[in-house]
Order: sequence, then C-alpha cells, then structure tokens
Amino acid sequence: MGAFMFISLVLVFFGKKTQALLGDDDVAIPYAVPDGEIEDSFLIEDARLNFTQLAGKYGYLVEEHTVVTEDKYKLKVFHITGKGRCNGTKYSTPVVLQHGLVDSADTWLLAGPDAGLAYGLTDACYDVWCASVRGDCYSRAHETLDPDHDAQFWNFAFEEYGEIDLPSIIDYVIKQTNNKNVFYVGHSQGTSDFFIMTSTQKDYNDKIRLAILLAPISSLKHIESEFLRLAAAGSPVLHEALNLTDVREVFGRKQPTHKLAEVLCTLVPETACSVPVMAIAGDPPDVVSRHTLQMIGGHFFGGSSVKNLVQFAQIVNSGRFAHYDYGKHQNLELYGVHPPPEFDLSRVRTPVVLVVAQSDKLSVIADVNLINATLPNVLEYYVVPKPDWGHVSLLWNNEVPIYVNSKIIDYFNEYRDSD
Repeated sequence: MGAFMFISLVLVFFGKKTQALLGDDDVAIPYAVPDGEIEDSFLIEDARLNFTQLAGKYGYLVEEHTVVTEDKYKLKVFHITGKGRCNGTKYSTPVVLQHGLVDSADTWLLAGPDAGLAYGLTDACYDVWCASVRGDCYSRAHETLDPDHDAQFWNFAFEEYGEIDLPSIIDYVIKQTNNKNVFYVGHSQGTSDFFIMTSTQKDYNDKIRLAILLAPISSLKHIESEFLRLAAAGSPVLHEALNLTDVREVFGRKQPTHKLAEVLCTLVPETACSVPVMAIAGDPPDVVSRHTLQMIGGHFFGGSSVKNLVQFAQIVNSGRFAHYDYGKHQNLELYGVHPPPEFDLSRVRTPVVLVVAQSDKLSVIADVNLINATLPNVLEYYVVPKPDWGHVSLLWNNEVPIYVNSKIIDYFNEYRDSD
C-alpha cells in the first residue's frame, strides 16, 4: 500500500513531466476511452463508461444538469429520470447524493445495479440526483477560469463545498422539482460538506428533510490510519513543494495517478486496489468484489485541489473541525481569531441518521461518538453489524442492500410526503 501511494504522490509531484509519457491525446474528461487506445485491451467496459453511460447500460436513463455557483464554478449534477425497477410513480421528495474526498458521483454506481445506492433508491421509486463538487472530473469547469492554466481555479478547499457548492445544488434541485426540501445522503467528506452548510447557513436546516450520513467526518481526533497520519504530518512540506511546481490539482483524470490506478486495479485488483483500501480505510480484501475493484480503477480518483487535501490534513493534525488555517497573521485578518474558528455542529437542526462501520480507520467510532453527542437531532446512531466493514464497505460491499440501503429507504419511506 505504501509503495502504491508513494508512486502516486511522485507522479502528482512530477505530473507535468510524466504527462508527456502518456501522449497528448489524454484529456481531463470522464468519458469512455476512445476506440483504438491501448486501454481497450485491458479495461473492463464498466470501468470505461461515464456516469450517464454506465447507468444507461443497466436501463437507468439520466439527465445531465449544470449548476452555476455564485463564484461561477460549473457543477455537474446527474438526475436519474429512468424508473429502473420502480413499478409506480416516483415520490415527490427528491434525494441528493453527495460523494466524498477525491471521489465523484460515480461512486453511487460502482457496486452495480443490484447494490449501488443510486440504483436502489431509483428502484424504490425515489427521484435521485447525484452531485459532483468543484474540481472533480465532472465539475472541472468555470465560466471564466481555465483549470489547465489558471491557478485561481484550484483555490478552494472543502469548506467551499459546504458554503457554496452544496447550497447551490440543494437550491437547484428544489427549484427543478418544485419542492420545499430534499432528502440527503452524504459519504465521508460529503458529510463534512453537510455539517458546514447547516452549521453556517441556518435556512438549509429546513431545506434538508432528513440526512443520512455515512461514515461521518468532523474532527478526526482518533483517526486510525497510520498512513494518513503520516501524510498529514508531512503535508506542509509537500504543499510547498507542489506550489513550487505550480501543481494545484491532485488525483485528476488527466494526471498519471489515474492511469496508474486504471492499470493496477484492472490487472491485479486484489493486490493493487484492495490492499491500499484496507490500509487506508480499514476494509479487508474480501469485502469488495473483484468486479467492483476493477471499476474503482476506472472511476476513482475523481480529482480535487491540493488545498482541499491540505485542509483535510490540518484537521487530522489539529483534531479541530475548523476553517482553513492560513497562518496566524492571515487568520486574524480573515476570521479575527487564531487558530481559525471551528464549525459548530450544535447548530445543525436537521434530523440526521449516523451510519458507521466498525473497522473504519477514518470515520472512527470514537469520533462519531463526539458527533453524536454534539448534534441536537440524531434520530439513530447505527453501527453496521459487520465487524470487518470499513470506510468504503458502506458504499461498495455487495451486502449494502441488506445492511445500509434498506435502512435508508425505510427512513425515507417514513419521512416522505404521503404521495
């Protein structure tokens, strides 16, 4: 696992030099690999399809929507319009699904049509909207900034996800569906986005009817991934090194890290994908199927900014779920205090369900206990009764329909309108 991540970081660091080895035809879009390229010889088909193509292959029609934020980022949101196995009329309350760190909307499909949450909710007659945040493979766009040439495009961290992107997406879905509120499901950093939005903009507590938070992330005081602790400790040095090379994007589809993941996860998935996942997230090799591991190679990483990873590292190092730390002088100018203020989870009024895996090394039960004690409106704190499940098992394990998806659907059935 360490070797894989070390190679990935080296490729990010020397991205401009190594990119030349891949050819000039590689582009930063998440579409199927064009016919005739070498990837066709080993990538499974599902790993080469984008969200719309993948869902369409299994009979789920998709509309692609673009949400423009107040600071002009263009966010892609996928609306599943097909009914799948739903035999009736779709319920009126829409569901917004928000992915985690360096991931994309694809994550809700990777477990396949029998286990992926986006499929399962559609089959249960829910109106599903899968969001992507700024800088990932689907939302790598802006009205005036070029992500390939303008460093300012990448000047964001995940607090911008919670303060700008997620509210923009929620408002868009509410307007498009003529509703007053939505259901919400977030995974990992997608839960952090929710905490930031609802703790800083109180009106959005009423715009989320119910939130299901999978592997919730806030302070990370008890994170058990030794690799991530070491990476976080070294992040200031790496950040400065990347700044010197003008690298602002990490783990993008255009970068060598994605090509490396494609090759290794396709050819030796049990070693190259499963072992790193176990070391970082706590999921043992046998909890994710070989096919899903090969899918991960084509769809993960989704990409993000260096600044986003730095903020994640700051939270690991400080144990504080706080605004971005710019240093004492700039913090005093921006926030009026140093260190930067924490996000106050006690201000989150939305009803929430916390879902945690017992072997998760990122969203550790000790940290979720703190979240549970702080949030004022927790309906249930659910620990999945599978001792070997970790961070990604909540999304990609073949048994998620039994232990996770069914619980989500039961809650939505209870809290939806009577339509």
